[in-house]
Amino acid sequence: MSQIKKRNPIFDNLKFVLIILVVTGHTLGHVHRSNPYFFDAVGGYIYSIHMPMMIFISGYFAKNLDKRKFSIILKTTIKSLIIPYLITTIIYRFYHGAISGTINYNLWYQSYALWFLIVLAWYRLAHKIFYKWNKSVLLIIALL
Repeated sequence: MSQIKKRNPIFDNLKFVLIILVVTGHTLGHVHRSNPYFFDAVGGYIYSIHMPMMIFISGYFAKNLDKRKFSIILKTTIKSLIIPYLITTIIYRFYHGAISGTINYNLWYQSYALWFLIVLAWYRLAHKIFYKWNKSVLLIIALL
């Protein structure tokens, strides 16, 4: 009998709250036009919390990424991130093109909210490639 990994409800609930904060933050962006003080107060607080927490959770679940083979990481990254990104981007481009009358054929140019899928895909691949590098060299490169 194979062991099934048990999900941690703390992370599931935390991700749910963070997703609500993302939606709320994006919605408040539209309120910004009519009430900039409200957005600065509430939106600033939301944006200072939700993205760092999302990055923390992604890092927590990527802790064993260096133990997997690059070919497996590449395959799962393509299957779980790149293909969904391309499908939704193509649908969005045609939908947006039907409304605006122009279609942007550059699938890597982001004009909507799925930018994080590409960032996460690059992170997964770069993590495996640069994991064994000297951390000081990586810090200098990141700062540059």
